[in-house]
Amino acid sequence: MILNVHNLVVRHQNTPVLEGISFTVAAGDYLGIVGPNGSGKTTLVRALLGLVETDAGTIELFGQPQPEFRQWNRIGYLPQFSRIPTHRFPAKVHEIVAMGLRAGKPFPHWPSHNDDQAVDLTLDLLGIADLRDRLIGRLSGGQRQRVFLARALVAQPELLILDEPVVALDPQSRERFYETIAQLNRDRQVTILMVSHDMATMHDYARTLLYLDRRVVFVGALASFCKSEAMQTYFGGALQHMICGQHHGHEPLNPPA
Repeated sequence: MILNVHNLVVRHQNTPVLEGISFTVAAGDYLGIVGPNGSGKTTLVRALLGLVETDAGTIELFGQPQPEFRQWNRIGYLPQFSRIPTHRFPAKVHEIVAMGLRAGKPFPHWPSHNDDQAVDLTLDLLGIADLRDRLIGRLSGGQRQRVFLARALVAQPELLILDEPVVALDPQSRERFYETIAQLNRDRQVTILMVSHDMATMHDYARTLLYLDRRVVFVGALASFCKSEAMQTYFGGALQHMICGQHHGHEPLNPPA
């Protein structure tokens, strides 16, 4: 099992942000985490990565308790869309991507020939080898996000965690990005955990769905989601029309007010 979360609780100033979260992710799975704004999706991702304190429960990564886990090179992480503050940002694409090789290596880590090869192979994989020597701040939003994806992939992780990776991208760049992730999952067996507000896109790509609203409202296969009595109650009549029928308009799905 790649990931095992049991009864996870996270509070902020005594206010529950996540309550009793439990789910598992098997090797090769593609899990979509969806839910309304403020539901705790990003907090969950940060908790998995040890970036926020948890108040109760356990997290296991590759069979190890998270506090004891040290093989962070097995996990790639792409946070929410990054905006470079200036077009004069001095780092080049290959330098940004090489940063993904530093996990688990002693400081200072000087790039080796093998590191350079890994960077070039990853740039080729994502079709951005021509950007290698470009300044990161001078790229388009779609190009930049593919560079950050390359940084997350360069160490050949077994698990790739993505937090709303396409929010600032245009529709064409979004679709190309999603296709790239699907190919990594299908052809290279990279396990995917993607946070998204876009339920319809997760319908098209993810195999397993976790609907979060501070607690796990649903976790399982999409077909089971559509038939879930609990989800029918949660969403009312909107569920069948928006997700389980013929509608694929890529609209966010939130419970009715």
